Amino acid sequence: VVKELMENSIDAGAKNIIVELVRGGMDTIRVTDDGCGIPEDQAATAFLRHATSKINSEDDLTAIGTLGFRGEALAAIAAVSKVDLITRTEDAPFGIHLHIEAGQELSREEAGCPVGTTMLVRNLFFNTPARLKFMRKDGYEGSAAANVVQEIALSHPELAIKLYRDTKLTLSTPGDGKTMSTLYAVMGRDIALGFVEVKDTLGEVQVEGYATRPSCCKPSRTWEHFFVNGRLVENRLLWAAMEQAYANQKMVGKFPGCVLYITMPQERVDVNVHPTKAIVKFDNDSAVFDAISKAVQTALDRDRTMAQFSAPARKPPAVDTVTENQTRIPMGRTAAPIAPTGIQIAEVPKEAPASETPVTPVSSAAAETPAAAATPAAAEAPVASAAASETPAAPGAPEAAEFPAPPHIPLGERAARGAPQAPVWSSGPVFRKTSKQTPREVPWYNRVKPVEKPEKQVYIQPAWVTKPVVNPSFPDEPVSAAETVPAPAEDRQKWNPLAELAETLIQERIAEEEAAIIARDEGKPWVVRGEVFRTYVIVEQGDQLIFIDKHAAHERANFDKLKAEGYQPMVQELYIPVIIRPSPIERSILLDNIPLLKQYGFDIEEYGDAAIVVRAVPDYLEGSAIEEALLEIAEKIRTTGKGDPENARDELLHSLACKEAIKGGWKTQAAELEAVAEMVMSGQVKYCPHGRPVSITLSKARLEREFKR
Repeated sequence: VVKELMENSIDAGAKNIIVELVRGGMDTIRVTDDGCGIPEDQAATAFLRHATSKINSEDDLTAIGTLGFRGEALAAIAAVSKVDLITRTEDAPFGIHLHIEAGQELSREEAGCPVGTTMLVRNLFFNTPARLKFMRKDGYEGSAAANVVQEIALSHPELAIKLYRDTKLTLSTPGDGKTMSTLYAVMGRDIALGFVEVKDTLGEVQVEGYATRPSCCKPSRTWEHFFVNGRLVENRLLWAAMEQAYANQKMVGKFPGCVLYITMPQERVDVNVHPTKAIVKFDNDSAVFDAISKAVQTALDRDRTMAQFSAPARKPPAVDTVTENQTRIPMGRTAAPIAPTGIQIAEVPKEAPASETPVTPVSSAAAETPAAAATPAAAEAPVASAAASETPAAPGAPEAAEFPAPPHIPLGERAARGAPQAPVWSSGPVFRKTSKQTPREVPWYNRVKPVEKPEKQVYIQPAWVTKPVVNPSFPDEPVSAAETVPAPAEDRQKWNPLAELAETLIQERIAEEEAAIIARDEGKPWVVRGEVFRTYVIVEQGDQLIFIDKHAAHERANFDKLKAEGYQPMVQELYIPVIIRPSPIERSILLDNIPLLKQYGFDIEEYGDAAIVVRAVPDYLEGSAIEEALLEIAEKIRTTGKGDPENARDELLHSLACKEAIKGGWKTQAAELEAVAEMVMSGQVKYCPHGRPVSITLSKARLEREFKR
C-alpha cells in the first residue's frame, strides 16, 4: 500500500511527501503530497479497476516512463480497507473529499485543502479475515513499510520525504538532489562513509551512484539497491554483476552494498513482466551486466582509501595553550610569575642587567635547598639560547618588555660545556626566527625543566639462582664455605635444577601423548596421516583416504553439544556500548527476539528510532565482530526462522557453533586432529549444521588410475 501510494505521488510531480503509520500501518496509513492533485470529475474514476491516466495509447506500453500505469492499485486498496481521499488541483477553488469502504463510495463533499493529494487508508483487511490472520506483528509490518520508504527515498534524492511511525519522526531526507545527503539520512554517517562514488557509461547504459568498499561488505544483500530509470528493481543479473566487480576483493560470504542508478532508453527495458513491477526484463542483458561490472570495478580501482581498523582511535595528548588572562599576569619585581603546580621559577630582579643574570629553571624540590643551584646537575641544565629567543611570539603572547633578556653565554664557554644542546620546550607556542626581532627572555612556560625519568629498575636475581650447587654426580665432594665462588670447570660445573625439572616434565608429557595416541590406534581400522592446507585432515583407512574438513566437523560437534546440553554462555558487559544501525527489517527482527538473544549472551536495547545499542555479548565474541554477528543472526532468522522460535533458536546456535569452531588455516595440534578424526570416523558427525559434507573419500584404485598403474 505504501509503495503504490508513494509512486502515485511521484508520478503526480510531488516535491514533498509525508508518510504516517499507526500500529505499523494496520490501523492507519496516511500519504500526503504536494503534487498536481486529481480533478474533481476524475476522483471517483481513479478507484475503478484498470482506470489510469498514465497510458493514452498502445504505443505508450513500449516505453513506460511512470512508476504506476495499470490502474489496479487504488481499486485493490479500496476493496479491503476504508479510504479517505482529499485532493485539489491548482485551478480549483475547493478540493474534494471522498470516503470509500470496501470499494463502495459512501460520501462526497467539498473540502478546504492545499494543492496536492492526501490518501488515508484505515483498518486494512477489515473485511477479509482470512487475509488478516497472515499479517505479522505491527512492528515487523511497520519495519517493512519503513524499508519501502527508505528505498523510494534513495531512488529520488530530489524529493523531501518524511516518515512518522506512531507520531515519531523516523526518517527525513533533505530533498536537495544529492545522493550522499540521502545516504546520510537513510543509512547513517558510518555506513555512508564506506561508499565510493561510481559513474561510468557504456554504450546506451549509464551507471552512477555509490558502492561500498570491499572492507565494508555486509552479511546479506539487504544493502543492495538498484534503480532502473528511477524504479526500484530486483534482478539476479544485477547481483551477479556486482559480485563480478568484487571478485577476489571481498570476503567469502559477504555481499557489497550499493545505490546504483541505471539509466537507459525506456524501450530497452520491460517493466511489465511481474505483477509488482519489481522484476524487469532487459533487451540486452550482457550490455547491462558489463556496464555495471565495469563501472563498479573502475570505482574500486580508483579508490585509494586504506582499510581502517575497528578499534576506536586514541585521542591526541592534551596541549597546553596560553589564554588571554595568562598573557596579562604581572611579571615585575613584586609579582613572581605563576607556574604550573610543582614548578618554581627563579625570580629575576628587574634592575639587574640581562647579561649578568643567569636564569636556570629548577624544580620545586631543588628550590628548597640553597646549595641545589651549585650542583653539577643544575650547572648542566639546558638553557634556551639567544638564537632561539630571536623568534616572534605566538598570537596572544606578552610583549618583549615583560620578560628579562636571556643570559648570554660566550662561544668559548659553550664549547667548554660540550656540544650545544637544543632548548627544552614545553607544549606552548612555537617561536620562529626572524631578523627583525630583538633578543628577549624566553617566557616561563618555555623554561620549564622536564620531569626527570625514574631510574631504571635493576632486577637482582635471588641467591638460589646464581650460586653454584653441588653437582649430583659428585655428592660426596666437600663444599667450601664460600658457596658463591664456583670451583674450576674441570672439577665442578653449575647445575640448574629448574632447567632439569622443566626438561623432565616436557619429556614426560611427550611420552604420555605418544602413549595415548598409540593406545587409541590399537584396534582402530584407521590412522591420521596429517593435515594439508591447514584445513583438511588426512585419514587412512584400508585402501581409502578420507579428507575431513576440520572446521565443518568441529562446527557440527559444537552445534550438537549446544543443542543437547543447553547453551549457557559467559556474558561480558561492554565498557563502551556498541551502537549499530541495521535496516528496518533487521532491526525489527532483533528487537522482537530480545528474550532469545539474552539466552545466548546478547543484551540489546532500542536506541532511538533507527539504531540498536548492544550492552553485553558472549565472551567469545570480539568487539569488531559484534555488528556482523547480529546482522547475520537477523538475516538467518528472517530467511529460515519465520514465526518459529525453535527454528530461530537453531539458527542462532548455528552462528554460535561456527564462531567457536576451529577455523580453516589455523595451526592445529596432533591431539586436536585426532579428536576431529574420531568424531567423523565414529559416525558422530556426518554433516555440518548448514548441510555441507564434512568429509570426502579418495580410493587407492582411483589414485592408481591417475598414476596409470
